[in-house]
Amino acid sequence: GWQDSSIRFYEKLDKNVKKKSVILKAHCSSVYLTKFTICDNFFLSGSINGNLKFWSTKTKKLLLNYENFYDPVWDAAFSKKNSFFVTGGSNKSLLMWNSSQIYPLRIFKGHSSDINVVRWHPCDSVFASGSSDSLSFLWDIRSAKAIGKVESYESSIHSLEFSPNGFEMAIAGLSNKIDFWDIRMNKLRKRIVDKLDKNMVTSLTYGKTDEVFAHTSENRNVKIFRNFFLKNFGLGNKKKKKIFKPILMPTKFNKIFQLRFNLRNRLMILGT
Repeated sequence: GWQDSSIRFYEKLDKNVKKKSVILKAHCSSVYLTKFTICDNFFLSGSINGNLKFWSTKTKKLLLNYENFYDPVWDAAFSKKNSFFVTGGSNKSLLMWNSSQIYPLRIFKGHSSDINVVRWHPCDSVFASGSSDSLSFLWDIRSAKAIGKVESYESSIHSLEFSPNGFEMAIAGLSNKIDFWDIRMNKLRKRIVDKLDKNMVTSLTYGKTDEVFAHTSENRNVKIFRNFFLKNFGLGNKKKKKIFKPILMPTKFNKIFQLRFNLRNRLMILGT
């Protein structure tokens, strides 16, 4: 998304092929949000004035305009197992949508400030939100009620991810701290404080197994943890695994927007 209200859509990149892009125009204000569905056949766009639009990646055509009540929208997340997605923004409320319907299905209330990040739990009947009020909630989509509340973080939350097994949630924001919340025990399991980097954490992600975790900050260096410290829940082993020093990976990016591990557990970095 761009500040001139346009969307630039890139075909899958090949290092041997010149980059191809298509400019899509339907918004009337700056586009702050683009999210693909799990199948990659569609994507969602959101602008600063609250407009939400649903597009086809094959035809590059606008399919649906959603009747969004609030503005702006800061984040959205698609379910992996159905056609639902959730949005959060400046209104302090979360909305759950069916991608084929223009009106929201559920409204979730509990935050007292902007909602900056939303993520689905691996079970897909629960999702989490992080807000500028320094709180994170776990929400049940069937009852539209909070079933968990995280109050350990002391500043605005901008990054949030679930571990692949769904037992843990990593939280970060306007500080150099990362909290790891035990969802089943409902308590803080571990806090990482980067004493050598005072910048805020801008993105974090788990690998496809619980053994790998990565994060980055405003200094644009990426740190990767292997043999991570999660307990082996499945075998009932209460002994914590040793935390090894992270692998430091300097980058040449001016700004890093997102970290993600692909299906081969290789780290992908999106930035400029």
